[in-house]
Amino acid sequence: MKQTGSKPTDHWIDEKGQKVPFNYINKSVIFDERKIHPIIKRAYKLSKDLAKLKADAIKLCQDSHDTKRKEHNLKPEKLTGGYNLTAFDNSLKIELQKQEGIVFDETLILEAKNKLTEFVQNSLTDKQHHIGKILLSAFEKKGGKLDPKRILALNKYRSEIKDKLFQEALSLIDDASKAADSKRYVRFYEKNGDGEFKTINLNFSSVEA
Repeated sequence: MKQTGSKPTDHWIDEKGQKVPFNYINKSVIFDERKIHPIIKRAYKLSKDLAKLKADAIKLCQDSHDTKRKEHNLKPEKLTGGYNLTAFDNSLKIELQKQEGIVFDETLILEAKNKLTEFVQNSLTDKQHHIGKILLSAFEKKGGKLDPKRILALNKYRSEIKDKLFQEALSLIDDASKAADSKRYVRFYEKNGDGEFKTINLNFSSVEA
């Protein structure tokens, strides 16, 4: 809520909704109040402009993709992956990337690991110890996170290993897996004097001031 009163008889409203007489408010607080609203308004506008820029860039990549397909008598289709668009002299580039991932339900994936551990301990012989080590290594974390590709790769043994515990572990992995929201990233580049593409920085926290 923007405070507008500036007369000694005026009141400002604090976070609790209580009225505070203007002449009781410190000058530094008044200064902050006057200055914060305009800059936040600018930040909000910039955020909207960046969102529109991203949407326009994605549409441009889609239109470029469709134009190329039409040139070869192919029907337009929705972009499902990444795409690069460059200027004629290759001095500018727009890069569209789509990131999709898998996240696991922690309870179910832990139970899947327990089932697989039980399978390794109870169903494999000493000579097959190396196989168990390979299977369990799929659950090793890197940077505190599981690697979905390594875990889902266990599915290639589904038809080969018929053991009940192993099959139960795979079923738990299936139930634990769910698609994460896909995200689309757009990056803009311009070639520098050395002929290398340099990112046009739109990351607010990385911009030098």
